[in-house]
Amino acid sequence: MASRDREPVSADTSRRAQDQDLHRDPPWRKHFQEAAREHVGLVRREFLSHFTDDELERLAGYWRRIAEARTPAAAKAVARAKGKRGGGER
Repeated sequence: MASRDREPVSADTSRRAQDQDLHRDPPWRKHFQEAAREHVGLVRREFLSHFTDDELERLAGYWRRIAEARTPAAAKAVARAKGKRGGGER
């Protein structure tokens, strides 16, 4: 079909197509989620598996301390989590 035989695309039709694209998952999302799962598995296997449960609790406390110091929102989230656990030590 020659270009002059094509129906012109209205701005409204073009806008609807763009809106539909916005509501679809981007093509990279599946790959990103897969990579994230693989990364978590690798960290658990190659790093966290070398610690006892007590050591992991201590490590988590260190990460909480860093989070509390960095952002007020993180500090609030940590405080809520401590409240749900019934307190918590550093």
